[in-house]
Amino acid sequence: MALDAEVFADLHNLMFIYIGWVLLAFLIIAIAIWYRTRTINQPLERLIQSIEKSQSGVPATATLPDSDTYEIQVLNTNFYRLKNSLKKYAESLQEVTAEKDQIMDEVTFASEVQLNLIPNNQKSFTLPPNISAYGILEPAGLVGGDLYDYFSVDDEHFLFGIADVVGKGVAAALTMTMVSTLLRTYAPQLKQPEKILTYMNKFLIENNPDYRFVTMFLGIIDLKTGTCTFSNAGHTPLFLLSEDGKITKYAQTHSTALGILENLNVSSETIQLKSGDEIVLCTDGITEAVNQEDKLFGTDRLEKVLKNLKNPEPESTAQAILDAVKSFADPERQTDDITILVVKYMNVS
Repeated sequence: MALDAEVFADLHNLMFIYIGWVLLAFLIIAIAIWYRTRTINQPLERLIQSIEKSQSGVPATATLPDSDTYEIQVLNTNFYRLKNSLKKYAESLQEVTAEKDQIMDEVTFASEVQLNLIPNNQKSFTLPPNISAYGILEPAGLVGGDLYDYFSVDDEHFLFGIADVVGKGVAAALTMTMVSTLLRTYAPQLKQPEKILTYMNKFLIENNPDYRFVTMFLGIIDLKTGTCTFSNAGHTPLFLLSEDGKITKYAQTHSTALGILENLNVSSETIQLKSGDEIVLCTDGITEAVNQEDKLFGTDRLEKVLKNLKNPEPESTAQAILDAVKSFADPERQTDDITILVVKYMNVS
């Protein structure tokens, strides 16, 4: 019995020793795991804080401590690379945004200048008593290459014109500005559309390095006789809407577009206006407007709009054409400027 008690006592002591070692091992493992987790979690928490600051607009300044852990070293390296890349991208984006804002300001200013070059229908200025006129210009972008103009050359002659510069954007707008200036400069001196266009062509050939050609229709009305002399330099036709509803199309061109041929021979044509006649002009942004079925608006639809007019006046005629085109065309495919000019002659003698 004494031997059995002694054996059981030894086993009991051995069991306690074994349990003690097991508990000690678990404690050591737990401490090791806690320490390892802490050495990983702390830098990760700092990284998360740094990323959150970056998202809120605060520069990321947190760094990861040096570590002998491979994963932390890789994360540390990639974090620095990402932070530097984001910093460079932010600086580059800021510069590009500033440049873009400056360009937009300049384009907006150019648009305002361009619109100031054409007659303002809402701003009253003196027209001859037997003339009324109305124009619409809607650029496809902020600036465009279309132009219309009308003004008295002298007490006996009234000039009207419409033009389309090839191309779009700022370059076309600059050429249009040049054309507008030339028209206002040459018209009072020459007073004949074919001569004005000839001189304008010569200037464009000599001072237009990008070879942006211009189609233009230019007419001058003799206010005493009612005769209208006009020249068409590669432009869309003139439509004459009589007071009785008759529509006459003058499609003949008198030269090619301006700015192409150095020795351009421009001719002219003269018609007799009757009281109540309306001269209707537009650019190809009207006739070449496309719908979703790839069909052009065309001159036939334009004539139909004119035939359906009741008691037309320049403003109502121009607005009716614009409304018809907008209801017909696919707005997603309207990439050309839209310009309409209507001039009405009345015999007040």
